[in-house]
Amino acid sequence: MAEPQLKSHVFRRERETSWRELEGLLGRAERRGGIRNLDLAELIRLPMLYFASLSSLSVARNISLDHNLLAYLDDERESTGTLPTDRRIVVERFRDELGDWRLCEPGKAMA
Repeated sequence: MAEPQLKSHVFRRERETSWRELEGLLGRAERRGGIRNLDLAELIRLPMLYFASLSSLSVARNISLDHNLLAYLDDERESTGTLPTDRRIVVERFRDELGDWRLCEPGKAMA
């Protein structure tokens, strides 16, 4: 029996909602001055979304679903020197124009 094939558009569609939720949650944290200013429900949801996204990235890399996704991962590894794993979280931080520390989404361009 042939192995089922996973189509990249199906893979993406099935996971995109949680990816967007994670992106929104990180955006709220940034606007509120950091993760410590998220409410309890958001703090509980954050690691679940984060690790689900890591799992998706791992699957995509292992089965070479999408060359654009692989290029993104390579760029992330180049810019941070590492990639997140199930045992490592990558946090990028920078000082804003006032000298305060800010967290940003890994791989996202800073204006």
